[in-house]
Amino acid sequence: EIVYEAPSLAMSATKNNKVLIDQLISHLGLSGDPFEDGSHVFFEGAQRQHNLETLRHMATFGDMVLLLTGEKGSGKTTLVRKFFEESAEDLNVYVSDAQDIAQHKDKSYSVIQGLSEQLGLSAVQGETTRQSFSRLVQYLDSQYSENSQRNVLVFDNADILPKKELQFYFSCFC
Repeated sequence: EIVYEAPSLAMSATKNNKVLIDQLISHLGLSGDPFEDGSHVFFEGAQRQHNLETLRHMATFGDMVLLLTGEKGSGKTTLVRKFFEESAEDLNVYVSDAQDIAQHKDKSYSVIQGLSEQLGLSAVQGETTRQSFSRLVQYLDSQYSENSQRNVLVFDNADILPKKELQFYFSCFC
């Protein structure tokens, strides 16, 4: 009996992707892989532009929590980054990446503390996350009263946050 084992699809796809990427680099004169992690390329296709406009509309006119989900590498962070760049004049968008929070030297450091630091709010020794959050919301409310610009808080990679912290945010925002 002769058994033929087909090459794995993952290996075949990886090889095909490499060939395609090499062709794109050569044909377009690119300096590197446009799909590489950390690449800040935004491909403006009809669906991506629609997603960006939907995100902008919901952030501008909605009073809700927006939950942007998708597979790893599907473009969520790139979409948020593009939204941030294009909305800078109309909205105050603050992005906190849970990936950065997870790598912080202080293991009790939270997304709220990261956002507070971005806003220049100094940490209060012994303050709970709930107290930090309350102080952050008060600050954002006062900023809105002064300039009438909506504030949008973005938690990127929120799926890696500790369950207890994520539940706290949902309880506050929902």
